[in-house]
Amino acid sequence: MSGPAPIEFGWWLASRAAGVLALLCIAVSVGVGLAMASRMRPKLAARLMIVHQQTALVGLVAIAVHGITLLGDKHLHPGIVGISVPFVIDHAPLWTGLGVTGGWLAAILGLSYWLRDRIGPQRWRRLHKATLLVYVLSVAHTLGSGTDASEPWLRVLVLLTAAPIFFLFVVRVLPPPNLKGTVPFRKLRVVEVIPESATVTSFALEPALDFAPGQFLTVRVNGQTRSYSLSGPGRISVKHEPQGAVSGHLHTAVEPGDSIEASGPFGAFVLDEESTRPVALVSVGIGATPVLAMLARLVETRSTREVHWIHGARNGREHPFREEARELVHALRDGHAHVRYSSPDDRDLLGRGYDAHGRITADAIPAGAEVYACGPVEWVDQIRERFPDLRSESLTPARPKGPAVTFARSNVEVAWDDRFANLLELAEEHSLPAQAGCRVGACQSCRTAVVAGRTTRDVDGGTLICCAKPEGDLVLDL
Repeated sequence: MSGPAPIEFGWWLASRAAGVLALLCIAVSVGVGLAMASRMRPKLAARLMIVHQQTALVGLVAIAVHGITLLGDKHLHPGIVGISVPFVIDHAPLWTGLGVTGGWLAAILGLSYWLRDRIGPQRWRRLHKATLLVYVLSVAHTLGSGTDASEPWLRVLVLLTAAPIFFLFVVRVLPPPNLKGTVPFRKLRVVEVIPESATVTSFALEPALDFAPGQFLTVRVNGQTRSYSLSGPGRISVKHEPQGAVSGHLHTAVEPGDSIEASGPFGAFVLDEESTRPVALVSVGIGATPVLAMLARLVETRSTREVHWIHGARNGREHPFREEARELVHALRDGHAHVRYSSPDDRDLLGRGYDAHGRITADAIPAGAEVYACGPVEWVDQIRERFPDLRSESLTPARPKGPAVTFARSNVEVAWDDRFANLLELAEEHSLPAQAGCRVGACQSCRTAVVAGRTTRDVDGGTLICCAKPEGDLVLDL
């Protein structure tokens, strides 16, 4: 018994190869599209957008080739109607019909990209979600009507494409985690104001907050926001900055009984409470606040770990939490403290309030310790050279103020900062309800009306905040 004619076999092989290629391209395009829904840097998002678009285009071509080459199959005899009209072919009409439907849907979605300005960004964005349906229909068609459907290699291939897509889809539809920018501001009552040093004051708040040692709150005062570490349960500690609008207000205007607006807790700089390694809590200045909370938790849990409290301050007057930290270290089974003053004054006694003259360097940290460090960026980087695995929180120095950006509906005014890649990141930093999709300006779901001013990406009375920066003072309808 002879096999199929070479030409007929060639048509069949080309059709199957094109079908598999179409499935792979659709899977990659859908997976990348789902991944792009998360926050990422603009350059990476732009590269992924190219992958998303090109794989979708190649997938469309492969779908067309898959259908056209089926016309040469002498066994199926699908005809033009069979490859273009759903559910009319004799071979597995349901599963083949789903494939034809998926092909037409893919073509419609591809065409809609070039018509998105006429469709409207929000309507196009909703339509674009049907891309996932194209993948589902493709999988159903492959497993239901493909002549290789029972082959292990094809089933493994389908599983390898389905698993990441299912994961990314679940991540996208689940409620957002408790991260910065997703928790609304709420009122917290100040029950006590505690001077910690000449420049640092603590504010005890209620109700009590469930937090991980090392996390921070974002405080909003008159539309401006700043982040302050929790130095203990329900307590933030704030250094008074000479030009600081928020810290200045807290230090001079807030009294017990007043309320402040805050969101959080936020932050991934947290103590690993499962570890049994020696731990070094290292800080300078106000950087003591998050690691003090970690020290308190180690005492609370009666930790048997070897704990090193290492802190640097200018002098005793500017040394916050001096007595509190000493008591906590003494309460530990294996606690050690080392404090250095860079500019001690006449009232500071060596061996009483501090242990050495100078700055905290990596030499003060015991080898092999699990290091948590908080301080200025440059100082943390120096410590990291010796301890590359350290966990850190950097105190970002004040930057020159840029143009004023006002979010009119939210009644928030902030200064533009060049560390943000675009206005969307600025809005997210301040917990504002900004919409975003592709994050590279293609879907236009981030389009926001401009009330006053100009940006680098103005479009028809608005701007695409995911890829725009202000060109001066700016007022947005957000």
